[in-house]
Amino acid sequence: MPVSAVQPSMKKRDGRLVSRAVLEEMRLMALQRMGEGESPAEVASSFGLHRGWAYKVLARAQ
Repeated sequence: MPVSAVQPSMKKRDGRLVSRAVLEEMRLMALQRMGEGESPAEVASSFGLHRGWAYKVLARAQ
């Protein structure tokens, strides 16, 4: 996808700028969605984070 096609709302989010409470809620929602079969890459992308974040969340939960 060309860079110009990326919508402003799809910018990556820096997890360091999000409060701990919000990050914890995001982790719980991510685990639930991945448990329902959604891929870690899709979940992370929907939060505006790198897919590695979702894989780390999944690994820590196991």
